[in-house]
Amino acid sequence: MKKLAILMVVTFLTSAVVYSQTEPKSAAPKKEKKMEKKQHGQHAEKMIYECPMKCVPASEKPGKCPKCKMDLVAVKQKHKKN
Repeated sequence: MKKLAILMVVTFLTSAVVYSQTEPKSAAPKKEKKMEKKQHGQHAEKMIYECPMKCVPASEKPGKCPKCKMDLVAVKQKHKKN
């Protein structure tokens, strides 16, 4: 009986530690809002997608390269707002 009680306590403490280490879901939108605030400044960052092998010009949409079929990689592109 003591072994069962000890096992339950250890399981509870382990799960408490694991769940306390994870980032809450509410933190993710806060990071996105910070990025939006930065983008409203003088320089806005635009995401473009390019082939890692540089087979084709960059695209504004994610997908696969038509030549080598590799996934396009997201890259930030800075440009001035008019």
